[in-house]
Amino acid sequence: MAGPLLDDATLAEMRDIQESNMPSEADLIGFSTSRDPGGVTLRTPYIAATVKCRVTLVGAAVVVLAQQFTPTADFVLYLPMGTSTTGITRLTVRIVDQLGTLITREMNVSGTPEPRSYAASRHIYAKLATDTLVPPPAIGTVIITETP
Repeated sequence: MAGPLLDDATLAEMRDIQESNMPSEADLIGFSTSRDPGGVTLRTPYIAATVKCRVTLVGAAVVVLAQQFTPTADFVLYLPMGTSTTGITRLTVRIVDQLGTLITREMNVSGTPEPRSYAASRHIYAKLATDTLVPPPAIGTVIITETP
């Protein structure tokens, strides 16, 4: 029987290289539930962790949602190994593009594959959110702000 393909030191070095190539940042958001005195179930968002990430767009389209053309996009986010994604259903991702523009996008988690022992980073699948947790912007808004 053959031994492991990579020793622990090599795997740790690969994971460090992956993490050093994560220019973006993501808030991993979970929801806690409670009941108000009237018996209504309330869902309250909380930030479980803020981690470095790398975002890859894997597909985009424009769909009709509530009789409006709405952009939709599929992403893969690469996170540092050891990042817990248990109970995470929402993300707020901050990406700085080549021009120095800070782009903030809210995403819904659509899949969290089990990590492999030989993986160099953790990844999750996400879709562009069609609603927002932040009250001021309208539904379907992608928030774009420029850095000074």
